Amino acid sequence: LIQTFTPADMRKAAVADALDMVDWRLTTKELEVQYMGHDNKTKYLDLDPDDVSRECEDALSECDRMLTQLGLYLAPASPALLGFSLWGRHTGQARMPFRASEEGALRPGS
Repeated sequence: LIQTFTPADMRKAAVADALDMVDWRLTTKELEVQYMGHDNKTKYLDLDPDDVSRECEDALSECDRMLTQLGLYLAPASPALLGFSLWGRHTGQARMPFRASEEGALRPGS
């Protein structure tokens, strides 16, 4: 599910971009609930860091750029409106459902 303020065709292209990626992984069992939620059935990967001085390469990076821009727009008002200061952002992540047969290969220490 790609949730952004973009047309449906861009969201579909972003899903296709994610499906082409290969560096998927799972967290350790000890951290899974804290980071991925109860009864997690998704794998994740870290996207390349966003650099606003570069053009986006694909639909998924366009969606990631939207989050960067949102943070940049909110930063000046965040202390007054949100009660904290925005300092930047972490690298974006993509999550996709994993097949049961993938779990052993994706989970650290398996």
